[in-house]
Amino acid sequence: MQIREATHQDLAAIAEIENYERANGTANWGIEPESIEQWAEKLATAQAAGLPILVVEEAGVVLGYGSFRQFRPHEAWSPSAEHWLYLHQDARGRGLGGALLDALLERIAQAGYRNTIACVESGNAGSIRLHEGRGFEEVGRFSDVGEKFGRSLSVVFLRKRL
Repeated sequence: MQIREATHQDLAAIAEIENYERANGTANWGIEPESIEQWAEKLATAQAAGLPILVVEEAGVVLGYGSFRQFRPHEAWSPSAEHWLYLHQDARGRGLGGALLDALLERIAQAGYRNTIACVESGNAGSIRLHEGRGFEEVGRFSDVGEKFGRSLSVVFLRKRL
């Protein structure tokens, strides 16, 4: 397993992972697929801001990605980041998510943030366990704030002090 910064060569795999979740899951609340061109813009924006998009790969195959940004745009939010990570549907439960989260936490701390926040769909028990296992605590819950696949979605906010 290797974790590294994403390059343009990774964008097709990243888009595939994201678009699968958009079409089939509730970890990502997007509905419409995103193109490689859209991901190229995201990568350029992240790189210009000094924010990494990390990928986790095995045997040269990208199996997940993650990134972070300031939690909210106003200056007073500057101590707090929000992060996210997604894995290919066939790569879950193998420790890749934990390794990717650990790498993200290291980068978030290096960037000077004191907190990081995960926004997790309340039914995503695996992601909640992953975060709690790394010292995150639930700090908020919003019920019935989204809708996908004809059902109501709720979200859990988990925070870790760095």
